[in-house]
Formats: sequence, C-alpha cells, structure tokens
Amino acid sequence: MRGFVGDADIEVTYAAVGRALSAWEAVELGMATVYSIFVGKALQLDSIREYGAVNRIFVGRMEAIRKASDAYFRAHCDQDSEGDFSALCKRAASLSDNRNNIAHGIVEATTYLHNPDTWPPEQCHVELFILRPPWYTIDRLKLYDWQGMGSKEIMSSALDFEMLSEDLEKFALRLHPLSRR
Repeated sequence: MRGFVGDADIEVTYAAVGRALSAWEAVELGMATVYSIFVGKALQLDSIREYGAVNRIFVGRMEAIRKASDAYFRAHCDQDSEGDFSALCKRAASLSDNRNNIAHGIVEATTYLHNPDTWPPEQCHVELFILRPPWYTIDRLKLYDWQGMGSKEIMSSALDFEMLSEDLEKFALRLHPLSRR
C-alpha cells in the first residue's frame, strides 16, 4: 500500500488527532506562561488565565503576548532573548495553520484503487482512514493536501508542536525571575 495516505485502523487516526491537539494545548500553555512572566506576574494563575480570557483566537493572543514582550524587553534589555522570542512566535504562527487543519478536520474513510487488474473487483480497492477538511470550509482553510492526512502526517505535526512546547518551557525558565539569581 505504499503511496497511499491513511490508516487501516480508524482508532490510529483518532489517536494521532488527539495527541496533536493535546500537544498544541501545551504550546498555548507555554505561551501563557511566557506571557505571565512578561506582565510581571510569573506563573500566577490569574496572569496565565488573562492570556486567553480576552483573546479567544490565536491571532489575538499572539498580539497580546507581543505587546507584553515589547514592554518587558524595554525594561529588561536582552536582545538575545528578544530574538529567541521572536523566533518562537514565528514558529508558533507557522504551526498554527497545521493545528487548525487538524482541529477542524473530519476523520473519514477514503477508498484507493489498489490494483485494477484484480479479480473479483471488490478486492481492487483499499479503504483507509484520513483526516480531511470539511467541505464547507474549503474556501477558509489552508488545505494541507487534497488527499487529507493519515496518522503519519498528523504525528509529524504533533512532534513539531511538542518540540515548540519544550522550547517555550526552556525559554520561560530562562526568563523566570528565580532562574536569574
């Protein structure tokens, strides 16, 4: 079945979607933690909640954290950290499209023509499960691929999200007031 996108077991596809979305939420928590440091209330629950309370969509949260970072870096001049933060924001913005494709996709079966010369004809098809964009959002979503994504492609995004989450955690630890003593 080389060349086909998808999974023979629907549960594998669903598990990959779950892992990817959970990994993305870790990214959001990492951003909220950094935000709490930028606003001078490091790791305080009210400042972590503040990050997402007003800004319900990712673009709004990114705008809020960038404003907070501007004020923070004016008071704590550190061009290396400021550059690192900018790079983390670019990665997050880039990966957010993948997150949206996964979060707004639909898991469904797709059938591939495996071998047209096979007899009986019922055996010439391969059914695999994929994550596909819902047809009603085709004009709004940035499509990853008309074929959709199987667990392999989804897990690739999940791993990217996990790496970003780890990098945000390391960055927050570097900035945290207790780590600078």
